[in-house]
Amino acid sequence: MTEFKQYHDGTETELKFHTQTCIYFCQCDAMHRLSFFELFRILSDAAVEDYNQRGMSWQMLYENNFGILLSRQSIRFHKMPMANQKITINTWEEKCQPLQFVRNFQIVDTETDKIEIIASNNQTSWNNVVISMIESCLKSNEQGD
Repeated sequence: MTEFKQYHDGTETELKFHTQTCIYFCQCDAMHRLSFFELFRILSDAAVEDYNQRGMSWQMLYENNFGILLSRQSIRFHKMPMANQKITINTWEEKCQPLQFVRNFQIVDTETDKIEIIASNNQTSWNNVVISMIESCLKSNEQGD
């Protein structure tokens, strides 16, 4: 049985999170390539786990009347991850702006002797929101306003 690792490295100001996983057949399209839906899920899960391990779980954010929403993603592929491929996702916060985090990702093949970059220069924007604002919008939509 394969064991997949998760770990942080770097300094506090340049902290990187690494998580290993395998691409399973059920996550792929008819050509055995990772589907875009599953790719975005894997990247989001890596970012969420990084925040969880650093003490910013959704529960903590909610209790403090905050949330983080993914607002956009940009990905440059060198080649698409394939079924049964073991990959490592490296992610880090590139910069913090008011009400927004910009997060980078890199996907590498875990099993090759050299680091084979599958995707790089990937950026996502995560916006901080106040939960009461979201709840207000939801109530407004329910009432047909």
